Amino acid sequence: MKQLFLFAFFCIFALRAFSQDTLKATPVDIVLRDSLAITTAKDTARRSDSVVFVVKPFTDTSYYKLYNHPFLPSVQNPLYLVISERQRPSKDGLFYIISGLVFLLGFLKLIFPRYFQNMFRLFFQPTFRQKQTREQLLQNDLPALLYNLFFLLSGGVYVALLAQYFQVTTLQFYQLFLYATVLLAVIYVGKYIFLTFSGWVFNAREAAATYIFIVYLINKIIGIVLVPFILVIAFSQSRLIAPAITVSLLLMLLLLSYRYLLSYGVVRRDIKVSWVHFSFYILAFEIAPLLLIYKVLDIYLNGTY
Repeated sequence: MKQLFLFAFFCIFALRAFSQDTLKATPVDIVLRDSLAITTAKDTARRSDSVVFVVKPFTDTSYYKLYNHPFLPSVQNPLYLVISERQRPSKDGLFYIISGLVFLLGFLKLIFPRYFQNMFRLFFQPTFRQKQTREQLLQNDLPALLYNLFFLLSGGVYVALLAQYFQVTTLQFYQLFLYATVLLAVIYVGKYIFLTFSGWVFNAREAAATYIFIVYLINKIIGIVLVPFILVIAFSQSRLIAPAITVSLLLMLLLLSYRYLLSYGVVRRDIKVSWVHFSFYILAFEIAPLLLIYKVLDIYLNGTY
């Protein structure tokens, strides 16, 4: 009986050990079967997928577009062009002349500020009867002389620039500037001598002196007003030069007209002269000599008769 129980015990123990080995082996088998199934599914998906990925080397498409551009014919034969170097006109001398002109104006304004203020104050007065400002200007001979010299230089530069712009002559700017300055000096020195002599001959020194004072006062203001127009004509673009010349000529015409109107009022008060006689004087001694000088210079510079 004891042997029977012992045999039964060994049998139960053996069955239990066999069952434990079986349970341990089962997860491994499951994992292996799952991995095989996944691998098989991936292979099937790769075979059944219709999208094919092709890796191409990187190329710079912009380079090829520029290389094959019609304006860059790389496949054609090269062309050889012989081009002369652009000759830019030098304006260094003109720059230094205008810089000296502006420096001279600033120097006069700094050294003689009272004369500068009185000059414009007298110009903008409604009447010319206030003699106090005029007497202050007449007492200062040195600034008057320097401002007259500035008018000659400013007018010479302006006339030379106009001659170059309208291509009146082929002379250099320095020659034109010298000729124009000397011409203006001859005109106004001759006018001063003629008016002084006329006042002495006709016993009208006061009227002659007043007229001379008005003429040279307007000339000084013209010389100052021309400075910005000279800068524009000399160094600006071509589309601005023509309007600047037109405005400057109109402004000078207005100043000269104002000079004659002002002079007529002063001269008529001292001398009994009519408007007709004064007009004849302007035509005979103001306009006709300028036209004659212009004709002589045109013949001399261009050689045309």
